[in-house]
Amino acid sequence: MQSSITSWLNKKPPRPKVASGITAPDKLKLQSPFDSSQSPRVVDELSSQKHVNVTKKACGIPTKAQVQAVTEATLPELRKLVQILLPIPYPDKFFREILNDEVTASLTLVVLWSDDEPISNPRVVAGIRGRLLAKTPNGNTTVKQLDLEKPCLYIATIGTLAPYRGHGLATTLLRQITARAIEDYGIATVTAHVWETNEEARGWYSNLGFTEVLYEPHYYRRLKPSGAYLLERRVRPTDLLNDPRKENA
Repeated sequence: MQSSITSWLNKKPPRPKVASGITAPDKLKLQSPFDSSQSPRVVDELSSQKHVNVTKKACGIPTKAQVQAVTEATLPELRKLVQILLPIPYPDKFFREILNDEVTASLTLVVLWSDDEPISNPRVVAGIRGRLLAKTPNGNTTVKQLDLEKPCLYIATIGTLAPYRGHGLATTLLRQITARAIEDYGIATVTAHVWETNEEARGWYSNLGFTEVLYEPHYYRRLKPSGAYLLERRVRPTDLLNDPRKENA
């Protein structure tokens, strides 16, 4: 009896389950962070998603707000939102991919807002568009070498119209697509570029745990000054708690 108790005490605990690697089929492209064929590189971006129809309303944001995938109906509003918030024009391909590319669709979301109850005529007031990179950009990174070879979520654009800021909409969008990218693609890091003069955005990312790992003096060809900071954050186990699909399961 004593030997069996001893062996039980010495038994190693089971290994915790971790997010799986990339499960998407080959047709779901992984993109290079500096692929010149992609849309112009900008500070923050917007977007939404298609293959997941509508997410459950996120906790912590007003009841007037609802997180949704981008549809044919809301895509023009998203395009207008990007034009208002960002100083660089995006090509049509940038927006078409949101509906036509499965990976891009899964990593993009918008927030619809309605002042009426019951909800009627909601409008797009915030959005995020992510990209899946084959691996973490190798700057002055603090990421472990092992994680550098894992996929990375790149925040191409994120933004909220001025009258609707302060409600946590952008933070909710970022957390939701981060959780989805961990669960579906096994990412190890989240990265973004921020224009060097955008102190507000740099502070926002810093508050969310991002670190400035690289300065690129000529990143934005159409902006003066043209420099940008590459920001990076390692994923954490708690990030998976922000996937609303688990609440609906």
